[in-house]
Amino acid sequence: MENEIVYKTTIKKFLGYDVRIVQVDKRKEYIICKDMFEVLGLVKDNGIWSAPKQKMLEFLEGIGESDDCQTLVVMLKEHGTKRKCVKREVDCLNIETAPIVLTQFQPTKRRGEDALDRWFKFMEFVNMLLKYHEVHKYIVDDKERYKISMKEIKDNGGEPPIVNKMINKIMGKLITGEDNFSISKDELKIYQPQTTIDLLEVRNFVLDKFATFYAFTESHKKSYDATLKLVKKKYFNK
Repeated sequence: MENEIVYKTTIKKFLGYDVRIVQVDKRKEYIICKDMFEVLGLVKDNGIWSAPKQKMLEFLEGIGESDDCQTLVVMLKEHGTKRKCVKREVDCLNIETAPIVLTQFQPTKRRGEDALDRWFKFMEFVNMLLKYHEVHKYIVDDKERYKISMKEIKDNGGEPPIVNKMINKIMGKLITGEDNFSISKDELKIYQPQTTIDLLEVRNFVLDKFATFYAFTESHKKSYDATLKLVKKKYFNK
């Protein structure tokens, strides 16, 4: 075929095992999908890997990255042979997208324990990044966070109406400095232009910590005092 681009491969390590990488340009590399799934122990003895491939394609479509899986024409040397390289069409995955795809496939023990151990180390790193960037905020909205915290308080014997009044009072104290001034959730938008701190996030933090303190103290007053002290230190350095 005229103008057909044929790529060569280089060998790199993936979870400690050799895989073939296709260099499309200076900035873009692709891993041969079958090599990746072989390392994960998901290719059958007969060479079939249709199930993990379909799962990967559906996942990529779901996250809007379908274009990161491409069929490329590559010069390949068959494993275990001394024959010359031949052109093959192979499914390849953008190396930058491989990490998120990897979270969806836990290696089997077909290739031994090493790949599995390395995968768990990788997942520990992913978990650390998610916690550091507080990614939970993207999957648990404010309404759900409110329900969760209030349920926790109620389960421990607390009274949500009293807690709401105390949360409003804490926000009033933090924003205005006045002891008997309350600011509701809806009123935060009035004060938001006056500060660079996300007041809604502060309120969510106040409620979360109030729930935590109440679980230990089972006292509205003690939880109020401890929460106010903590939030003043965290957000206002007081």
